[in-house]
Amino acid sequence: MKRFVFLLIAAMAVLTSGAVTPQKEVQPFEGALRVGPSFPLGTYKGMSNKVGPNVGLDFRFNYDDMPLDFGVSFDIAGVLRKESHVKDNPAELRYTNWAFTATSNYNFRQGHKINPYAGIGLGYIGHAVIDDDLNLNKTGDCSSFLFTPRIGIELLYHIRFDISAMICRRGFHCLNLNFGLVIGGRPRKSKIEKE
Repeated sequence: MKRFVFLLIAAMAVLTSGAVTPQKEVQPFEGALRVGPSFPLGTYKGMSNKVGPNVGLDFRFNYDDMPLDFGVSFDIAGVLRKESHVKDNPAELRYTNWAFTATSNYNFRQGHKINPYAGIGLGYIGHAVIDDDLNLNKTGDCSSFLFTPRIGIELLYHIRFDISAMICRRGFHCLNLNFGLVIGGRPRKSKIEKE
């Protein structure tokens, strides 16, 4: 887990160390719907990790004259873990992470057809236990503080690919690979182009 967080921070540092392309003025609001797989991070009670679904919504405000956006994000990620040492009918732990996060992204080429970005989110995450055969999660449904780093790329103003991590309570961390569709945030037409 610590190795993953270190690699994610290192990747963000490498991305931010390059020369920044001049920014274009863009529409102030944008939203995105994203889907993809969710992978549990780390080990928990000796169980093996299985992939689950992830779906999320973003609403962002693009700050004038700066390559930053600020917004909110809502995510739901399904996670599955199984006993790895039992062959026949292994016990399972299934739960759903649902998160509400305040986000900020730095856009390296805002308003261009290829726009890499890196960001973070801070918020609240709830863990709804769906199935716990071994009663491993003694607390049942619970919640915790959430830190969400992410890196990604936006293509042609409407398509986003990103990798984000939900870092929260032990045993509930997960890594999400997202494909998203964006509405809004396109470059604004200058007054000369309008005439």
